[in-house]
Amino acid sequence: MAEMTLSEIMNYVMNMGLTAVLLVVFVWFFIQRAKKDDERAKNAQEESEKKSAELLEKSKEREDMLIANSERREMMLREEAQKREDMIRKEAEKRESMLMLNMDRQLESMNAIAKSLNKIETRLDKMEQKLEGRTGE
Repeated sequence: MAEMTLSEIMNYVMNMGLTAVLLVVFVWFFIQRAKKDDERAKNAQEESEKKSAELLEKSKEREDMLIANSERREMMLREEAQKREDMIRKEAEKRESMLMLNMDRQLESMNAIAKSLNKIETRLDKMEQKLEGRTGE
């Protein structure tokens, strides 16, 4: 009906009557409009689905990136904790070795003091014996 010329339309109007032709044109117009509306709705639906799929893909990528970053951060924290633990252990070993060295030095000093006291005691004993021998004569 879209290809009809003006003279053909006028011919139909005369033969069928104005009301019938206007009714046919009115129905044809609304059918065409409904088809266009359906097409626009379909295009909008497809566009919406595409955007939804893109958003879902982007959110999955972001989630994967966040998980990867979280794993990297966790790995770094574990490595730093291990380094700190090793450093603390080495520091404790140094302190322990210095403490043991100091204790060994103190023990040596105490042994030297004990030897000196033993020598002093021995000399005092000898002096006592000499004094007792002189007083007893």
